[in-house]
Amino acid sequence: MKLKESFGYLIIAAAVIVVFMIWASVSPLTERFSNASSSLLNLGRISGLLGITLMSMTFLINTRAKFLEKIFGSLGKAYTAHKIAGAASFMLLLFHPVLLASSYMFASVGAASSLLVPGASLVNDLGTLALALLTLIIIYTLFIRIRYHRWKFVHKLTGLVLLFASLHAFMVSSDISASAPLRLYVGALVVVAFGSFFYRSLFSRLFVRRHSYIVDEVEAVKGHVTNIRFRPSGKAMKYKPGQFCYITFKANGFSREEHPFSISSHPGDPYVRLSIKPLGDFTSTLPGMYKGAGALIEGPFGNFSSERYPGRQIWIAGGIGVTPFLSMARGENKGAEIDLYYCVKDMGEAVFLDELNKASKGKKLKLIPHFSSEKGHINASMIKDAIGSHIFICGPPPMMKALKDGLLRLGVKKEMIHTEEFRML
Repeated sequence: MKLKESFGYLIIAAAVIVVFMIWASVSPLTERFSNASSSLLNLGRISGLLGITLMSMTFLINTRAKFLEKIFGSLGKAYTAHKIAGAASFMLLLFHPVLLASSYMFASVGAASSLLVPGASLVNDLGTLALALLTLIIIYTLFIRIRYHRWKFVHKLTGLVLLFASLHAFMVSSDISASAPLRLYVGALVVVAFGSFFYRSLFSRLFVRRHSYIVDEVEAVKGHVTNIRFRPSGKAMKYKPGQFCYITFKANGFSREEHPFSISSHPGDPYVRLSIKPLGDFTSTLPGMYKGAGALIEGPFGNFSSERYPGRQIWIAGGIGVTPFLSMARGENKGAEIDLYYCVKDMGEAVFLDELNKASKGKKLKLIPHFSSEKGHINASMIKDAIGSHIFICGPPPMMKALKDGLLRLGVKKEMIHTEEFRML
């Protein structure tokens, strides 16, 4: 992982280290871990502090703020960090009451149960409620298939988790109440978390910048793909080839779900075009979109752009994953030699073959159709001159992972492989 792409993880690590160092300065570690009971008690306390620190980081990452792409390398990588931090936060908060109760067992079973049994203390109940709600949210969102509007509502409940957890942390007798520096630091983290929650989840319509567009054309193409072209009704969005955006339609009879799509038009076009294949409930309705419908576009996002890297390049598109390459192929690409592998089942699925052929004329762009019905699924050994080339991959996640793993085994350096992996969060 390059330094600039690991900077985001360094920030998260720094936030964790700082809270630990402040906590450690409140009381000597030799005293905190002088015996079994004290050790369990202090492990429980630090797990709670680290848990709320990481939780605060997840709220910040959820904002989709532009600086996140810079410090993590891409929005997709930022969301991977969000997932890791969220999982670690949950585990730490889960161990927090268990460790505390275990330490109280040395005194009496009654003392231990007072931490876990609801109704014994309002302060403890707030912590229990926060953990129970967080557990339900994780179970509901990860293991139960739900529609987007319900997922969005459930996700907003994390604000209540933060509220209950914060009230518990600042009301209970603990190191936070005993240390002004720790109180200020954790308080600052909580303020950032609440600010992030208000910005993205509650008042995004007021604070998040979105560009207003109108559907100008809806074109059905073969392979069940729909091109939707938008013209700006206000200030147009500036973007680079290969980037993506989040779009919300304001059209009668259509869901107002927000979804990410790669931009298949070129920045030089007077419009924005999205090329969409029906892969779910929402996208299956879009062929019926009508001219004149409104849309709000947030973005652009992504660093999946050939313009950032000089020299020879290899592009590998899987199915509808060809969309960012449609934009990139029409660019100048600084005269770079490019091989574009267009991977589909058969000729009937190669819906953009003609467009790519036209875009490649007069350039050092070699178009290589790969039909899996004839040659099988593409793998790393089929990629010519992979060593030393910047390789861009966009397609189904299993395909991207298999190709990336195979290329690494062939000796391609990790920093030479670029994938597009945007998410909903």
